Amino acid sequence: MMVLEKMKYISICIVSLLTAGGIAYGKLQDEPARFNQGLRGNIVEVKEGKPLTVTISLDEQETWLNLDVSGSAKVWTAYEIGQLSDLKEGQYVSLRLADDYRTVNEIHIKGDVLIGEIKSMAQSGKLSFNPYEDDEEASDKLTEVELAPDAILRIGLLPAAREEFKPGMEVQLEFGRDGKFVHAMTAFADEDAMFYGGLSELSADSSKISIEQPGDDDEPSTIRSYKVTPETIVWLDLKPVKLADLKAGAWIVGRLSDDGNTVRAIKAESPEPEDDDDDDK
Repeated sequence: MMVLEKMKYISICIVSLLTAGGIAYGKLQDEPARFNQGLRGNIVEVKEGKPLTVTISLDEQETWLNLDVSGSAKVWTAYEIGQLSDLKEGQYVSLRLADDYRTVNEIHIKGDVLIGEIKSMAQSGKLSFNPYEDDEEASDKLTEVELAPDAILRIGLLPAAREEFKPGMEVQLEFGRDGKFVHAMTAFADEDAMFYGGLSELSADSSKISIEQPGDDDEPSTIRSYKVTPETIVWLDLKPVKLADLKAGAWIVGRLSDDGNTVRAIKAESPEPEDDDDDDK
């Protein structure tokens, strides 16, 4: 009897993993730099065989490349683990090459995308959405979609929380492999809400940061302080961290909340390591 109950429990766990959020292969993995590396462009052709080959039309170039794909290539489709059979003509991809500069050993595929305006969003993640028509105007057609439980959210390319997305915001939705759930939602940020510069100081109680912001043309740089809270989302070198992990000299891109002074999100890059002095030689 105990064995039977244990088997039931395992079966329930497996079903839960396969159905939660419509994710068939596991948790979504945020990869902000997925299209900052490798060969980027649209797939022109996928040809079955041994090996599988793909033809890609490179971004901003009138160049097509035909490449072999390793049978063990890692595939990510709309931020979740995918498979080689996900590759389809017309998809936007990033292809990473092996040491032979000929064989593809890692693939990132962009999911289907809709752009439009948020009409309403429930705490459950259900979203009423007006997609744009060809003339880039929001249509009268109301589309109901649902965010995956761990959907990746960004505003101004910085991490965001669900409560920051409001009716009327223009967003881009990227759907998962099955097209049922939204795996990523991105919105543009108001230019006035963004700031950048070098981290000058972090207060001892982590309630304030001071940023050295470069001046325009020949103007000197200025120091400006902003309020930070436990709710401030912080990324360092594309990984989530605590505010206290930031070091002076880190390059900061930040987004402010509606009050214009409280930092809602930070994306930081570690400062370059200083060269060792050779004076003691």
